Amino acid sequence: MPCPGEWRNWQTRRLQVPVSLRSWGFKSPLAHDVFPTDLPRRRGRRRTFVVLTIVTVLVLLFYAASRQRNDTREGIAYLIEADSTASVYRDVARQFSTRILGSLPIAQRENLDALMRQYSEDAQKASETLTTMRIPSSVAPAAAALNLAVAAWNTGLEEFPQGLFDVVDQQYDADGQPIDPTASQALEEALGQLRLGDTAYQTFLDVVAGMEEDLPVDFPEISFLPSGTYASTIEAEVGDAEGLKVRRDVEVSAVTLDPKESAVDDNGYRVLPATDAVVVEASIRNAGNETVDSVRVSVTLSHSDGALLEQATKDIGQLESRASTSVDFEPLPVTPGGTYTIIVTITALPGEVNTENNVKQIPIRINHAS
Repeated sequence: MPCPGEWRNWQTRRLQVPVSLRSWGFKSPLAHDVFPTDLPRRRGRRRTFVVLTIVTVLVLLFYAASRQRNDTREGIAYLIEADSTASVYRDVARQFSTRILGSLPIAQRENLDALMRQYSEDAQKASETLTTMRIPSSVAPAAAALNLAVAAWNTGLEEFPQGLFDVVDQQYDADGQPIDPTASQALEEALGQLRLGDTAYQTFLDVVAGMEEDLPVDFPEISFLPSGTYASTIEAEVGDAEGLKVRRDVEVSAVTLDPKESAVDDNGYRVLPATDAVVVEASIRNAGNETVDSVRVSVTLSHSDGALLEQATKDIGQLESRASTSVDFEPLPVTPGGTYTIIVTITALPGEVNTENNVKQIPIRINHAS
């Protein structure tokens, strides 16, 4: 029998619901919370960084390759335009050497001046596109030399005529010494610019020849100045060149009246229909071989008895050699039945070689009103 006072409850010795060993496994699920870690997250970040790095490198490589292709295309375009420009300068250089330098003793001043203006305009026009193009790095050294050559040639062509005429127009004292010893300075500076252009262009050819790429063009040789061309040698050539010496000559080439004459009488009078005013238009021509400025033209109306009735004056600005212009005057008052003399006069220029053609005298007779 059990001992009195001893209590035993067997149910407290066991769990109400026995737990299977298999339910817990070998590791407690509490272990994941006891030691937390971000290792998977770090690995994901590393993978993202690597992918971004690779993509960035590929994009940069593609961009660099694209830039290289664009630079190559622009370089080829520049060289093609450079060849076109150089071809024009080659032709201008040939013309300058033959028609200008090669014919100075027999050249005519006005013809030489007109030719030089044309050469300068052709050269300036040919270089407009080239000097505004974007210069890619692949041809930058060559472009620098060519741009220098073009700028120097343009300056030399523009300044050569005045420099030459300064030498031709040189005045000498009684002992045969030049009054202005610096007269040839402008010519020497113009020649120096042309010589600089030749040298810079040769540098351009040397740089282009050193390029590794196959060039799409074959550049011409260009030389504006033969060896030994200096102001002193040109001065010796033009010393007796009469055609280059300045010749100033302006003339009244024609005079027209409004109303127009209907006849010319036996005394040489232009017979005009009855009117109370006559409009005079004078044609003025520069018959000399240089451009002239400030040409003054006057018209006078006199009665047949010599009394001065009206006078007017107009100034012409610049008038180039062989060029003509017209000058209109205000109507001159006349009386039907009267006889008058209209005189158009050009004020003589300094050193003008012929002043007889500076005046035109026109006697007129106005018919009576019918």
